[in-house]
Amino acid sequence: MRISYGHADLRPHAPLAVTRRFHVPNRDKARLTTIILSRFHQLHLDFDSILVFSDQAAIQRLDLARLSEVGGDMVSSLESSEDLRRKIERRVA
Repeated sequence: MRISYGHADLRPHAPLAVTRRFHVPNRDKARLTTIILSRFHQLHLDFDSILVFSDQAAIQRLDLARLSEVGGDMVSSLESSEDLRRKIERRVA
């Protein structure tokens, strides 16, 4: 997993890692991300996620509902950089 941004001051046991792997551009990636995050929960991993969509409105409602059950905060589009920054900074503060 390639980490694009990391910050270890959040919680010593659960650092924030923003990866390109969990960028959600389409329905297939939403389903794959749901499976991966579900597995993280099954393994009782302590993690925090921010899901970044290319366009959240383009994801089918059922796929979005499943993803929202396992994911953390969501950023509705790549154009919402201020929202992403605010959510990251809230975790760092």
